[in-house]
Amino acid sequence: MHALKRLRLKRGLTQEELADILHVNRTTVTLWENGTNKPRANMLVKLSKVLRCKVDDLLCSDT
Repeated sequence: MHALKRLRLKRGLTQEELADILHVNRTTVTLWENGTNKPRANMLVKLSKVLRCKVDDLLCSDT
């Protein structure tokens, strides 16, 4: 499972809820979670605040 998805689920957020908080489309979150696209640097900071984690936690891929 991708780190972003794991952290989102840990916070009890749906993709739609996370997208609303970040002011992006749900599809954008889906693409980040499946690895098709990657969030830009400024979005990584926002994600880390919302998910209460370090940016490093978002960058590490689960194997």
